[in-house]
Amino acid sequence: MQKPSAPQKRAWQTGELFPGSSRLTRSLAMAYDRARYRWSIGAERWRTRRDEQELRAQGSLIHLDLRLTFTVLMLWVFTAAALTVGTWRVMHPLACVLIALLGCLAILLFFPPRAVMPYSLLFRTTGQLVFLACIVTVQAVLLCATGVDASRATLQQAQGASLRLNGTVEQVRRVDPRTTLVVIKLEEIQGRSVRALVNERVRVYRRDGSAKSAAQRLEARSAAKHQGSGTARSQAIYPGMKVTALGTVEFNGSTAKLSGATIFPAPASGAGSNATDQTAEEPYLSTLKEQLRTRALDTLGTESAALVLGTAYGDDSLMSSTAREDYKLSGLSHITAVSGANIAIVFLGAYRLVLAIRPYRFASAYLLFRSWRQRLRGRGTGPSRRPAYPRNPAQPHQLARPQLPAPPNAQPLPPLVHRLSTLAIPHRVMVLCGVTAVLAYAMLLDSEGSVIRSLAMGLLGAYAMLRGSGRQSLAALQTTVLMCLLAAPHLAVDMGFALSVTATSALILLGPPLIRLLMRVMPVFCAEMLAAPIVASLWCTPLILAMSGKVPLYSVPANLIAAPLAPLSMLAGLVALGFMLLGLPTLADLCLRAGGLAAQGIEWAAHTAAHAPGNPWEPGSSVPAVVCSALCVLALSVALWWVDARRYRAVTHRQYLRVVPHTAPSHQPARP
Repeated sequence: MQKPSAPQKRAWQTGELFPGSSRLTRSLAMAYDRARYRWSIGAERWRTRRDEQELRAQGSLIHLDLRLTFTVLMLWVFTAAALTVGTWRVMHPLACVLIALLGCLAILLFFPPRAVMPYSLLFRTTGQLVFLACIVTVQAVLLCATGVDASRATLQQAQGASLRLNGTVEQVRRVDPRTTLVVIKLEEIQGRSVRALVNERVRVYRRDGSAKSAAQRLEARSAAKHQGSGTARSQAIYPGMKVTALGTVEFNGSTAKLSGATIFPAPASGAGSNATDQTAEEPYLSTLKEQLRTRALDTLGTESAALVLGTAYGDDSLMSSTAREDYKLSGLSHITAVSGANIAIVFLGAYRLVLAIRPYRFASAYLLFRSWRQRLRGRGTGPSRRPAYPRNPAQPHQLARPQLPAPPNAQPLPPLVHRLSTLAIPHRVMVLCGVTAVLAYAMLLDSEGSVIRSLAMGLLGAYAMLRGSGRQSLAALQTTVLMCLLAAPHLAVDMGFALSVTATSALILLGPPLIRLLMRVMPVFCAEMLAAPIVASLWCTPLILAMSGKVPLYSVPANLIAAPLAPLSMLAGLVALGFMLLGLPTLADLCLRAGGLAAQGIEWAAHTAAHAPGNPWEPGSSVPAVVCSALCVLALSVALWWVDARRYRAVTHRQYLRVVPHTAPSHQPARP
């Protein structure tokens, strides 16, 4: 029988299963303890970082400026009512109410402060009413001075009669492949019993005689331009053109519409019988967009081309009625409407591009170019010309190395490169470059309500960046709406403008609380991606219900799929337009194909959500249904704010305990 070895005897004596097992066990235990310690430290850091993010997000609510909210809402209601029934019919009762309220507040000033209300609340209420009275008075004066009130009254009296209207084309946009929307700002109307100067906008829907493709329309237009045919050239209507329209005025709600219209260019001033036709050339930008539309149609097809161009600059004229209905039922109709996301992408793209172009990179590029040029000339192929510098044996332990002379082949930088290497781009220049890019992008857009709101709010945000006043999103939105209503009163009855303002308000007021609640169960990025479509769809539900009587049930998952794909399609369309401007159609086709891949994903999401079971929910567009939906939205919003407020107090208390440790007071009796 073989005797056990010394390691085996030691293992049996210590209770080990095999030699070295105790050491392995101790190593595993130590590794497990280290892993637990690191895990606990990481979890504590994650909780601390999450609480800090919640506090930082909650801190934004402290800066919410609600002083203009009441004034903006009342101005919106007053403008819409004035455009519908007349300015003075609304101004008289509103003035009486405001005067009565101001009189009551003036009487309250003679009472003691605490008998009725505090002086601070009294002064704030008085200031709000005085400011509202001033704004409403200014709006009424503007409506009367510009002739908007009298113009709408004149058109309403002439409703149903055949009229001759002279004006200027403001917008030309294809609604579908066969229909074109033309918005004309009227200057004069003539009829049998009426002839007056007006200042009002009228919509004209022109329907093509045949379903021509974009390529056929472009060829016919170019042939007419070369042949000089006046009849063919008269069919080309573009913004800024003086036109004359014949038709019957109708009012669809608060929007004037010209039915059975015939539009032709207005004759030149002073033109007689012997005068030749003088028709202006179509703008180059419209021709360029038509060429890009043709290439996109040939490269991608109808639906993908409409989606790429629609996400780029709002041109969804190639979209069929079936696809348009799918986008409405899936809650993705905003994809082809230019909004604040497009403006933000353009601004940040230009801002980051200028930020990435550091001046010292010019010097680095020059040095790299010079080194490669020397290598190509053969100067760097031989042995190194750098002289050897032996160490000083007398001072082997010296830490500071002596200054070495410059190598003999070193050359100074040129003066221009040296100045560029020491130059710094100011922050104002980067912001102004972003604003310039946004203004250049605005030249591609139509004058729709959402576009005007996005541009105005983007410019106010850039001004805030220049001043360094921080992020005041709600104040910027309120100021934007106030300025838009004063400058363009017709936006008060524009549903696109109303949807844009409502969605933006939801993102500002309801988005951060929902993000903070979702941060407890998911990462911040996922919470932000999920919260945006939820709050926007929630607040827009009453307006959508009033417009169509249908509510899309799958808008949130459809928006989650389309949100990362829409910027890719937009950038591809804009780059393709840039290549067309440079005369590089091959590269433009390449960009269009890249954007078509993203467009196919959006199409799949829209089609799947539109035909999902139970979609859409159709409660109808009656007044009780709209009111009930608005009350439900308000209740959900208040509940979310309440839960978020409780969570904020808990997080604040926990952070306070971390900073100031809780020490209970000692009640032990003093020693004798």
